[in-house]
Amino acid sequence: RRRAMSIVGQKRFGPGDFSVGLVHEALAILGKFGFAPEMLKRIADSKSGMAEMVVKLFLPKLPIFKTITLGVYGSVKAYREALTKAGFQIGAWANDILNKTQVSQSQVQLDLVVLSVADLGFKEAVQPDQIYARAKELGLELCPAEVGPALRLAYPDQPQGEWLRIAMELIFDRHDDPGVFNVGYDGDRWLSGDYGHCAFLWLFGCRFVFVLPRKQ
Repeated sequence: RRRAMSIVGQKRFGPGDFSVGLVHEALAILGKFGFAPEMLKRIADSKSGMAEMVVKLFLPKLPIFKTITLGVYGSVKAYREALTKAGFQIGAWANDILNKTQVSQSQVQLDLVVLSVADLGFKEAVQPDQIYARAKELGLELCPAEVGPALRLAYPDQPQGEWLRIAMELIFDRHDDPGVFNVGYDGDRWLSGDYGHCAFLWLFGCRFVFVLPRKQ
């Protein structure tokens, strides 16, 4: 199943909604330490990178969404069988991506975080490469593609209407369309595919899964 979610048909988030972002969460914390409201507003409205600096400062406080283990299933076939047995739906696009997914041959634990486009400090719809670049600047990492099926299996209690795009290197399907995994629930629990083309724009409320590196 192909999940094509773009600007059309989605809620448009305005500047007033930016307060849900991680920048404003960090600024609220600073406010509790006595920083002047005028200064905090200047940081939030700044285009000089100050807002991103604030986000990076508080990134270690970001809650871990899920800790998952890769390599539990040693092959794509084993993943597909586990997903089907558990009652998850695999979209046609996701099936193409899954066919080309590299599966870890040893067990590796990863801490995952979820951030929206607004959480990353953007105030307008942006391209996937901009989202990924910002996340890397903040110290986050892209997910191995295996996170898609692994998260789907580890998240059976996903709430209705939630869709989480896996921030990962693009995988091309049989039609040469570049895509990423999308884990969602719309009455059925899906491992689906979604657009990753550089010309595609994502709105402020769209949420992505990244890896939070563990401290050495």
